[in-house]
Amino acid sequence: MTASARMPRRLRRTLVAAIISGAYSSSRDQSQREPQPLPHPAPPMFDRGAPGFSHVPAESTSGASEDLLNDPELAAGLLGQCDTSFLSRLQWTLGAEQSLTEQGFGVTGGSLQFAPIGTISNPDGTYGSLFFDEEASYPDPDFCSCLDGNATVSESCTPVATTAVSSSSREEACKGTYVLKPEDAVVIVGCTPPANQYFGLQTNVYSTFTYNAEVNHTGIFFPCVAPYDSINTASINTVGGANGAAPYDSAYIVVSTADQGTADAITEALVNAGAPAGAINYDSLTNDDVTLWDGGDWTEGLPDSLQMVMRINGPHDAADTRRFIDGSVAGSQRALIVRANGSASSGASGGADGGADGERASQPMNATNWRPRVVAPSEAAVNATYSPVLDSIVDAIKETAEAQGYTMSYFGELEAAMDFGYTEYPSDVEACCLEYPHPSYFWNGVIHYSTRDCLYETGGYYQDHYGDWNDQEPGLVGTTRAVNLEAIGENVTVESFYTFSCLGEDADELYFNGQCGEGCSFCTMNYTGDQVGVTGCTVVDGTNGPASYKYACVNGSAVMEYYADAKCAVLAEEVNKDSCMTASEFNPPDDLWAGGYMRDSSLIVVVGAMSIELGVSALHDIYLPVYANYNDADAELDFKESDLAGSSAPWVPANASQEELALYENAFVAQWARPGGCLTEGEAGAANGDAAKASPTDFCYEIEESSAPSPFIYNLIVRHYLDPATGTGPHRGALPRHRFMVLDKIAGR
Repeated sequence: MTASARMPRRLRRTLVAAIISGAYSSSRDQSQREPQPLPHPAPPMFDRGAPGFSHVPAESTSGASEDLLNDPELAAGLLGQCDTSFLSRLQWTLGAEQSLTEQGFGVTGGSLQFAPIGTISNPDGTYGSLFFDEEASYPDPDFCSCLDGNATVSESCTPVATTAVSSSSREEACKGTYVLKPEDAVVIVGCTPPANQYFGLQTNVYSTFTYNAEVNHTGIFFPCVAPYDSINTASINTVGGANGAAPYDSAYIVVSTADQGTADAITEALVNAGAPAGAINYDSLTNDDVTLWDGGDWTEGLPDSLQMVMRINGPHDAADTRRFIDGSVAGSQRALIVRANGSASSGASGGADGGADGERASQPMNATNWRPRVVAPSEAAVNATYSPVLDSIVDAIKETAEAQGYTMSYFGELEAAMDFGYTEYPSDVEACCLEYPHPSYFWNGVIHYSTRDCLYETGGYYQDHYGDWNDQEPGLVGTTRAVNLEAIGENVTVESFYTFSCLGEDADELYFNGQCGEGCSFCTMNYTGDQVGVTGCTVVDGTNGPASYKYACVNGSAVMEYYADAKCAVLAEEVNKDSCMTASEFNPPDDLWAGGYMRDSSLIVVVGAMSIELGVSALHDIYLPVYANYNDADAELDFKESDLAGSSAPWVPANASQEELALYENAFVAQWARPGGCLTEGEAGAANGDAAKASPTDFCYEIEESSAPSPFIYNLIVRHYLDPATGTGPHRGALPRHRFMVLDKIAGR
């Protein structure tokens, strides 16, 4: 199986183009050293729902309906995949909007929209987010400017870590995010997607203000993680049934608020408009770790911004799901933002159930308890049973690889990543993720926009720019079992280079060119300055207190502008940055050199247990992100569990019993190799009859030097979504960790 560029998928019909973006770029260096962009921005991860939709502001509900209903194709085709017609759902939405407005609420229409499958570095799914116009979303227009890092609004608007980069655009902070008071709410009136392996909605804390002791400064930070539980395939209430009984192609409603009175008023308005009460889901925003807006001067209260994200993973029918996505972009999934006081920007403009000055009396909503993340009784023996099976396969692979000229440079286990969602009180989400910097225990920023509905595993090269893991130095993620430097040498110096350029008709468009060879004549990473987050104002610790910097094009040349203040207002110096510069000159420790790089003869092998077949997950896939391919849906180097059926057969011991054969069938072997480097058939597998005819090369991707030049830093990512026994992510102890090996050829063999 060779990864190659193919014609990208295109939407058959859309009203607007939509692309979600959302993986962190690097945070800037906060030390006395000269700030530099990351030489190797974190490989984009799967779970990033960060919406960077490039589209016009959400239209009003009524205006959207006219456009949709006047288009026969949209009305009959795109909007017909539901047990409840779009007209009925629209009636619920408009009726509730009218009723709530009459009660004194301020109501603004919007929509839930999804990106095309595969365009946001999720190889087997997509993400959606809510969109309202900016005026309805924030306390005032300055809040949006603050999210974009405009320190002239407030010094607290200077990021302590940059916003996200994914797909083809930098995170658009003012698209898909919003600020709520406790008595406010957002509402979705939509239809669940066609059949899939997993979908879920969750409210993330998109941004928060936090104190950074390193520079003695309070600034904005982007956790992009949910301290709340999700509403997912196993728990959602729909017209078809409650608690996950009918999760697909069925109408549903979500009410997200921290106030019970507001929830009750919205529920009554919807039911009076014809919506069934049993299809309503409640997303309680009550949480001591989240700062909602107090209705006053937000520059004093510094509220968090929120973002509701919906995932669709593992669609059963890609064509049906594309039609569903097209419909969402056209406006089929309606949303409302409901303000208890009449508008986003009015502290007290009158409201229902009037308290003082016409404001609503607060009725805090009970917090929603998480579904327990535990090892279910049916899973208790899985780890112990399958660990020796995986090690046996590793031994067989090693024997075959040596016969084909390979030496095993590295052998270890992947590590559980984004390992939270186990302890609600005190919240391990607050402890791990809502403050900057993150604590020193392992928290892989490559996999942000994550959910407790998933157990993530990762291994390979990693550098932590968000916390103190490995003192922010490059290190190996994984549990090392063996290192052998025979084929790859020791005390190796690894160099990488980068440069900036100013392009465009007026040479004023800043570009970052990274992962370059010597001389920067060839670079595999080419991003705009906005995409890597260097054009915004970033605070550093200056000689006389907080200072700042940003990159820009000046007279056609790339420069770094240093400022004597924290707002990028008092220019102190300009330094030219358009030459070829050394990004890193690094002597990696032995384990990192052996297990974190793909060299010109390297073969990476992963051996694991089939978590779907074992009843521990509903979706299981594995991915090796390569910058050149990660947002090309037809060239991503991912394996779904179903792709790997039969992949363990060539490695089954010849004397395996029938009972042992059944165990091996629930294991897999996946490979990533340089062209011509995939392992071929070995001596094993004879006991498995016809199944042994599967060739290892059927389960191998070949990676060209042109897309991943040697030595290429890599990071493997594994996802196990939704334990059927618990309705949330599998427990870290429910499965044996995947094994991974790096094999290299000794010159001359």
